[in-house]
Amino acid sequence: ALAVENVRLAERSARLLAKEQLLAALGRAVSGTLDLQQIVEHTVTRLHAAFGAGALALLDTTGELVVMAAAPSQAHLVGRRWACNAGMVGWVVAHGQPFLANDLAATPELLPPAPGWEAWIMAPLRSGGQVIGMILVGAAQAHAFTYTDVDLIEAIAAQVSGPITSARLYAQAQRLAAQVQRRADELAVLNRIARTTSALLDQAAIVAMATQQIQAGFGFPQVDLFLFDEESNELVLGASVGSYPTVALGYRQHINLGLMGRAARTRQLVYAAAVAAEAEYLALTEREATGAELVVPIVTGERLLGVLNIEAAEREAFDDADAKLLTTVADMLAGALENVRLYRRAQAAAVLEERNRLARELHDSVTQQLFSMTLTAQAARAQLERNPPRVAGQLERLQETATAALAEMRALIAQLRPPALRDQGLVAALQQHAQKLSQREGIVISLGVVGDERLAQGSEQPIFRIVQEALNNVCKHAAACNVQITLEFSSNVILVRVRDDGAGFAPEATPSSAGRQLGILGMRERAAELGGTLELCSTPGSGTEVVVRVPRRV
Repeated sequence: ALAVENVRLAERSARLLAKEQLLAALGRAVSGTLDLQQIVEHTVTRLHAAFGAGALALLDTTGELVVMAAAPSQAHLVGRRWACNAGMVGWVVAHGQPFLANDLAATPELLPPAPGWEAWIMAPLRSGGQVIGMILVGAAQAHAFTYTDVDLIEAIAAQVSGPITSARLYAQAQRLAAQVQRRADELAVLNRIARTTSALLDQAAIVAMATQQIQAGFGFPQVDLFLFDEESNELVLGASVGSYPTVALGYRQHINLGLMGRAARTRQLVYAAAVAAEAEYLALTEREATGAELVVPIVTGERLLGVLNIEAAEREAFDDADAKLLTTVADMLAGALENVRLYRRAQAAAVLEERNRLARELHDSVTQQLFSMTLTAQAARAQLERNPPRVAGQLERLQETATAALAEMRALIAQLRPPALRDQGLVAALQQHAQKLSQREGIVISLGVVGDERLAQGSEQPIFRIVQEALNNVCKHAAACNVQITLEFSSNVILVRVRDDGAGFAPEATPSSAGRQLGILGMRERAAELGGTLELCSTPGSGTEVVVRVPRRV
């Protein structure tokens, strides 16, 4: 009897030692990593060594248990999903306690996780008082397990629950960090696109640079930007960047055709996860490798400006995040393209306004004097036979009228290209213009200069016109007594300030005068032509300041 007891104690000691060794080895394996899959696989490996079977399942975001890994004898369970409200699995989740089923016939009301096994042990994985998963071990024979086995599996579950929780939190943090980084990268690209499109007033340049930045910044395989031709109802390829064979710029596609046509007609985003399944898909020889297509219309108000077409070889290559991102890009492009359209209209209006002004000036001055000269010449001819002595006086008046007409014509030409600007430079021309304007309008105009005006070489006439228009606005609208003009010339930037003490106005409001509106727009255009900017600062009752910054031309 003593010998039998000694053998029993020796076997028990051996089992305890094996348990401690298994837990120690498992602890070392799972404590040195934050990789969830490695922790799961280490756990299943130890289960397989101890029982010849074993699986580990975790709760996912849908509330179901998903088998993450299993020993070779239960490998068919990997990927299996179980609801947590029924069977043995549901009991363990609901009670948070281990479950031993050595005889399935004894608990017919609780279905086993899978058929073909006569005995089961299940132990919950818990963290923070909540069940996060479970360990399952099955056996082909009934009564295969003891409560000692239950203790061991429960100890294994307790040992790996913490590392699993840490690994999942780490993975979540990594995903969040990746999302934040992706969002930061996207915002950086959007910022670059915004800066590029807002700084340009050339449609072709905007289209080309924006397409390049979209493809390079977001990594889309193929990016095409089409512009809408209202006269022909066609989409015209303006720029194309990517890995696909080149389609010639200027390629046209009617809006009644293809997925791009649908987006253009409906003014709605179109996403084809698999273009082969789309009846409307228009296949091009150069794009035969396309698997997915995303088309975003570029719209301002109800007016279609174009479409942004993104393609990839893989099916389901795009997601909701891509759609939202490209919708934002399309809105930015819509604003930039609309600015180009308004700029062109403003240019045409400015040219027309200048022509009309010259026509009025010619009609009111030179034309009237030429007409007077014609009448005087006719009268002199009539008097030549009847009263020759009077002809000399009429010829004198004719000469005076012709001299006045010549002076008027020279004055108009001087407005187009002031002689002082050509002969004496920018500062002298502005001094003369300010002096004449001050004498005529009764306004005190002072001019301050910092630096060498030779640094403005090549930019004199546009700067002169900007200051001339600013002074013109002061005379017409400001009711000012004093005006200060400041010119600052440096090696990199030319700074121009025109400040008055007049009535001021609210720049954000619609200008009350069409002339002022065109004048401000004309100044902005001239500054933009030099690659510079114009800032208008004004408040009602506090005067107005026009600040122009243009880069020095080298």
